[in-house]
Amino acid sequence: MIRNLIQECITASDKRETTSEEVDIARMNHTEDAKLKERIEANLDVDALSDQLTFFSRGFLNRHETNQLIRALAKLVIELEEKITQYDTVLSDDASGRLVTLFLVRVINKKKDESNLQPVKSYFISGGANSEENNQAIDDFLLKSKSSFGKVLLVSEYIVTGSSLTRLANRLTGQGIDFDVAVLSISPGHGFLGNNNLDKKTINLKKRLKYGEESRVAGDVFYNKIFNGVVKSDSGTHPVKRKNVKQSFINNSRRDMEFLADEIYKLIEKK
Repeated sequence: MIRNLIQECITASDKRETTSEEVDIARMNHTEDAKLKERIEANLDVDALSDQLTFFSRGFLNRHETNQLIRALAKLVIELEEKITQYDTVLSDDASGRLVTLFLVRVINKKKDESNLQPVKSYFISGGANSEENNQAIDDFLLKSKSSFGKVLLVSEYIVTGSSLTRLANRLTGQGIDFDVAVLSISPGHGFLGNNNLDKKTINLKKRLKYGEESRVAGDVFYNKIFNGVVKSDSGTHPVKRKNVKQSFINNSRRDMEFLADEIYKLIEKK
């Protein structure tokens, strides 16, 4: 991946004067990424954690997928470590962002409890429905609630082009809300990370972004899956309960995420 990015920069050297700087940044990011991976492998037994999952490893995901999910979650937590106790509110880009949000809320609250801080508030909104009625409902909710938000962490599971999350981020920006963005994974090969020709609104999202992995697998785990337990509402602010799904699926998937939150939290726990 890093070799491809560097090669893209070199190929474009006759088009843009900043290419050499981009190559340096890419190499620096590669070094930092390697350090994060080393920290994760040194402190987490990923295979053992996969074996202890009671839901995801029972036919829903194979070992490669559970391991990649664990590594992406762990990397995201480390990326957020420096500011993790600063967040007062978590906004979930539902429905597919639900389990990642519940995971991060648990990690954040464990860290806040460690520092005797108030727990984070969490809200779940149908961010990608993008109907006129849905957009108005979200705007009304933000206007009504923003005075109690404080610092916000907007959470989603997956970015491909960034268009749907950009629309939601712009609604927060328009309301003057102070926020960062956390995403479990970003699709490789679609140009979001390496694209320097993004519009200003998408660049605004990119500057606020922390993510776990550049990988399709980790994000696809949660996209439109029945065990999220909810679906987007086309007309309201918040998602609605998914019909015809076993409650045990929902409960067991959330139990796995709670388990992973407790284990991955140890990466940032005070020793």
